[in-house]
Amino acid sequence: KKYKIPYDVLNIGQGAERISMIRSGVNDIRELIYPQFYKVDFSDQDIAKSIEFVEDIKTPEGEKLLVALIDTARQNKDVPSPCEFISYKGDFLDRKIQVTIVEPEDNTKLIGPAGFNQIYVYEKAMIGILPESQDENSLNIIKNGVDTKVSYLEAFFRKVVSRIEMTKEPGDYEERIPIVRSISDINISLPTYIHQYLRGKGKIDIRGPVFTTVRWRLF
Repeated sequence: KKYKIPYDVLNIGQGAERISMIRSGVNDIRELIYPQFYKVDFSDQDIAKSIEFVEDIKTPEGEKLLVALIDTARQNKDVPSPCEFISYKGDFLDRKIQVTIVEPEDNTKLIGPAGFNQIYVYEKAMIGILPESQDENSLNIIKNGVDTKVSYLEAFFRKVVSRIEMTKEPGDYEERIPIVRSISDINISLPTYIHQYLRGKGKIDIRGPVFTTVRWRLF
């Protein structure tokens, strides 16, 4: 009518979102595209169960190596550096390897203060704390939150072992974990919808110094 066209005209731009709105009965397109900010809700259990490892172990031998790495790290975590400890030496997937946990820098320890932090989910927040923490806030999270049973070092070691499983050529290799600033630093990922949900309604705070290195030699 504005342009003096004598016919009734329907001007339509039908994206997939508009069709989905009709099919699902959603009245506000923002609820469809950004559900994390509107009606969708996830429990702390839902968030905890959604945690995945970016790189993970694929063999029973790899799981045994993971246990050896965790045991070595736990037994020697406070040894002053520079230091190194052989965690495993022998046959592994028809190859011979030696795996060592190392801290080459002076005046620190084999494992940084946040190495054995575990990931908890409490009131829509993903938080890393030591299970032995005694401050009031941490005790509240430990008591009332969901413990994922995943420590920073376990997640990191899973990446290391996965890479050892894939190592084919003889030589020396290493992986280092420095200070942790995001979940990707410790080999953790979340589904996109959970990540967006936490950014909109909660938070992720797993910062902390880990600072250790795993070296392996394939003979």
